[in-house]
Amino acid sequence: MKPQPFLGTVPSFREAYPEVKTLRLEGEQRGELARESQSAVNYTESDLPQIIPCANPRCQQGGYDLFTSLSTVTQNRGTSYERELFCNGHEGSPQGRRRGDPCCNALKFSLALTYNENSGA
Repeated sequence: MKPQPFLGTVPSFREAYPEVKTLRLEGEQRGELARESQSAVNYTESDLPQIIPCANPRCQQGGYDLFTSLSTVTQNRGTSYERELFCNGHEGSPQGRRRGDPCCNALKFSLALTYNENSGA
């Protein structure tokens, strides 16, 4: 299920970061996974979602918001970045009526970026 914003619309990566020429994100989810094959996470500028879904099958309202990290990196025109994000979801009821224990999954990732030559200092 694709995460939906509470208010407004979510811009695409290209709309949000037009100065970035290429991006490569490689990472690994750790914790409760539906399948071990879901641990590897790989994206480029053409398919990077704002929120990477959590692979915990019991997680509700979770995921990893990457655009906050990207804002930090691109403001400083960084070309590499490593970080670990923790899921902000919970293991509640399937309909989301009851909030459960926090989801304990995490995503450790690294970013490599290049910038368009005419975009900045």
